[in-house]
Order: sequence, then C-alpha cells, then structure tokens
Amino acid sequence: MISFLATFLLILPGYAGAQEPTRILWRDQPRQQLHINLDYINNSPEHIRAILAFLSTRGGTACQQTESNVVTVDLNDPDLLELGLADLFTPVKLTCELTAGVGYDDQCSEDHIRFVKKWFHRDAAVFQELDSCARTAATDNNRTVFDSLEIEEDAAAVTVRYTITQWNPFGTKTESFADRYELQYDTLQRTAHEIVDSNIARF
Repeated sequence: MISFLATFLLILPGYAGAQEPTRILWRDQPRQQLHINLDYINNSPEHIRAILAFLSTRGGTACQQTESNVVTVDLNDPDLLELGLADLFTPVKLTCELTAGVGYDDQCSEDHIRFVKKWFHRDAAVFQELDSCARTAATDNNRTVFDSLEIEEDAAAVTVRYTITQWNPFGTKTESFADRYELQYDTLQRTAHEIVDSNIARF
C-alpha cells in the first residue's frame, strides 16, 4: 500500500522529485567561447527567468558595449527646441548574452533591475546586491564573468550552481557558488547562498 501511494504521488503534477541539472552557461574549455542554452530560457516560466536575471547582475556573459550615436532629427520638427542634449544621442548599452536571453538588451538597465525587484521584493539581501550590478565589457582588463551555470528544479525550490571569475591585470579569482531559491505565489526568496570553492591565480 505504501509503495502504491509513493508511486501515485510521484506522478501527480507538481510533485515530481528533483530533475537532472540543466546547463544554462558553459565553456568547452577554460577561456573559450561561452555557450548559452537559449532553448531552456525561452521555454522557462517567468520566475526562472527572474532568477537568471538576478544572477546576470553578478557577472558578464560575453558582454559587448554599444557606443552612443547621434540621433537623426527633423529640423522642421516643431518640438525640436524642446529636445535636451541627451535626446540627441542614443544611450550607451552593454548587451550581455544571459541578460538578453531573459529579455533585456542593456545589462543593469532600469527595466532589468525593475524586473528582478518585482520578483524579489521581500529579499533585502538581493536588493542590496543589485547596487553592485556587474557592467563591464568582455574586453575590459578588470571584469567579472561567468564560466558556468546550471539549474536543478524540484517541487519545492530551485537550486543553481555557478562559477564566476574576476579578472584583473595581476591574476584571477574564481569562485563557485550554490544558491537555493524558493517560490511563494509570485515572490522569490533566496534561502541559501554558499561559496563551495575558491581559487586565486597570479599572472
């Protein structure tokens, strides 16, 4: 009877046990091109994209900076005199693959941060970390970048394991983390954040 009940519960929707981890970001070899699993992201529910949007603020993912350009204006436009200096130039953007994958083409933009805050509005620690959102291009000497990221979902929570490397002219610091996120209705809470490995290399 117990065996039958356990089998029945396992096939109920929403009661499935932990799934195999899904790779979201990875490199085939260190320092090689970063791969991203856009199929998974595109088919994920919004709370998963919110977790990834938050994590994207911690490091870059092949980020490319788009420089500002002069906007073409109509000299006959009656509102021309009301334009400010900022209106005459396109904004500088930093397009990062993970951030773009969840729907935002400018890393750390107001829209990007607002989306994260909507889901983590009860998590003060997450709000505080958003103040140091990573905004460096892949070519910068001082940069923080993702090396890998995988997600494991179960009925109660989402576990994310990821590795980030901080680069500077003197060496690197690589850290691996394990986070746990719990969903309560329309709110996410990070319930665990652990450094599982750390390594410093000098040039």
